[in-house]
Amino acid sequence: MAKITKEDIIKIADLAKIELTEDEIIKFTKDMDDIIDFVDQLSEVDVSDVKYASHIEDMQGQRTREDEPGEALPKEKVFLNAGERQKGNSFKTSKII
Repeated sequence: MAKITKEDIIKIADLAKIELTEDEIIKFTKDMDDIIDFVDQLSEVDVSDVKYASHIEDMQGQRTREDEPGEALPKEKVFLNAGERQKGNSFKTSKII
């Protein structure tokens, strides 16, 4: 029932700065359409008797680790894949919305 178009995939790829071939666009259009159709099917499942977890602490048997501070990345490594570096310790990103 979902209708993902080639234009949708092209827009997503553009936002993600990914270049796709025509074959990839066709494949991803079908794949995304199939995924959304599957998710739509989930909305038909009766979950009225299922108790939801309002907080992670309500969940039994979940393994978690302590949140401990670690060593920070060196600044040069952080900026390695950054866009345009600004004064100081910041960098400029492109507008996405």
